[in-house]
Amino acid sequence: GSTNTPRRTAEEVHFWDEWADKDGNLGPVYGAQLRNLHTSRTEDPQPVDQLATVLQQIMRNPDSRRIIITLWNPQELSQMRLPPCHGVVMQFYVRGRTLDLYTYQRSADSFLGLPMNIASYSLLLSLIAKVTDMRPGTLTYQLGDAHIYLNHLEQVDKQLSREPYP
Repeated sequence: GSTNTPRRTAEEVHFWDEWADKDGNLGPVYGAQLRNLHTSRTEDPQPVDQLATVLQQIMRNPDSRRIIITLWNPQELSQMRLPPCHGVVMQFYVRGRTLDLYTYQRSADSFLGLPMNIASYSLLLSLIAKVTDMRPGTLTYQLGDAHIYLNHLEQVDKQLSREPYP
């Protein structure tokens, strides 16, 4: 749920530095939406821990088609330093003792960000499967806008010129 960069910087993670304000704050981005989703139109104004809710749903009602997380919170988009690119929708499906994950990414930096995003969602699927005593199944990944930034073209050309490993 942390949305401040100094903790990450201390761990030598600088991915978010360019998006943070002068105090290292990112606003209510990814982690905040996952663990503390705020909605103003609910009878109970308490924030929702979407991760805890999904874990409970998988264990208590595995046949549900409503086991969903969204990091896209229109009420807080203007407070975010960068609106979510991935995690717009994550839907979990239980097949017997196997857990599948479908996710939609609205914007994909195909060269730099997408490989990390796919690895991260694979890890998320594996972790949630482990916690719920299931096997990780299929990760289905859908992209809205896939692109390569112009300032990455030299690195893309270099990568494409390399001989792949067997």
